[in-house]
Amino acid sequence: MVVDDKGNLALIDFGELKGHHAGKGYKHDINSVWQWSSVVLGCTNSEWGSGLPAPKLRIVKNNFLKCMKDKIGADDELVTAMDTALQAAINHDSDQHLRLVYATKFIKQNLPPFKKHFIWSDMDGCLDYDWKKIIGQQSCTAIDGYFKCPQESRPGACYRTSGAWDCWRQGDDFWVGECKDKGYEGACLYENHGKEIKDANEVKSCASLGECSNCKAGSWGACYVKDKSGVPVHNQCFCAATTNSFVVKTLLKHGCETKKINGAEKSYDGLCKLDGFTIPKPGQKLKPIAPVKSVAALSVTQGEKLQCKTRSGAWKGCTVQMVGKARAKVRFDGFSAKFDKWVQLDSGDLKK
Repeated sequence: MVVDDKGNLALIDFGELKGHHAGKGYKHDINSVWQWSSVVLGCTNSEWGSGLPAPKLRIVKNNFLKCMKDKIGADDELVTAMDTALQAAINHDSDQHLRLVYATKFIKQNLPPFKKHFIWSDMDGCLDYDWKKIIGQQSCTAIDGYFKCPQESRPGACYRTSGAWDCWRQGDDFWVGECKDKGYEGACLYENHGKEIKDANEVKSCASLGECSNCKAGSWGACYVKDKSGVPVHNQCFCAATTNSFVVKTLLKHGCETKKINGAEKSYDGLCKLDGFTIPKPGQKLKPIAPVKSVAALSVTQGEKLQCKTRSGAWKGCTVQMVGKARAKVRFDGFSAKFDKWVQLDSGDLKK
């Protein structure tokens, strides 16, 4: 509380009354709204809690939304806006969505009367609070080596332009100064953290991009790289099968842009969709897509030299060892790859 020389009283800095991410330099005003609204409304099971994992915070969030309905008669517009803002807080999204909350009809009609006695009363305050600019963090993807924190679940890092990075987990976000105190050059954020692809139209097809034709028929999607210089052929696409639900879920959370390419000091540029692409609903498992055999059967003879597709999708020299009905046994060339493999002649895995 502050008082001026005329006896005018003001309440300030509610955010300082509750530690948000203690010691991490990360202040989220929406957490103050969440915490203190619960206290004022008397809903003890809906208070925001420092250090609570996301699954428990989602339960607390739902308790808070119910509390708003029960205690103050919040309408659907306000509940939806608050749900959006609190979910963003759980995801540590830099957009706090407070403007969305304060723009609702319910809030506008129920704001208490007040007098503006201080110059900062004319400021937007937390409604336009952009902590990324204030604390000076950079975009991790603008710094060489940003693939050193390859998981989409890592929101940021203390970085060096050469050498190891200190990747943050569970929303442990640092000010630039804290990273420098630890011997790093600064702090950076992965700006897509917490965001998820929810509309299939957001993703372009691999065919339209001219990418990842080497992925198996029926694959779900693939990570591709535009600049293929220095990238081994078999690593130029990371192909995801519909049966690998963990990978599908990861790539929907912008996992391609921070996924390091094996054998190259770079990451993939983005995700493209293949035959089996669809966005699974919670708890849903995608069904495998049977590959369509539309390739004409090759005519081959024993001892003939061909090109065969490896498991990773790369083409490698091979020799026909035996010819059977609609298939052939081939052996890859090279000392390190001397093993036999049966291949269907109409599979598209052979070419002359």
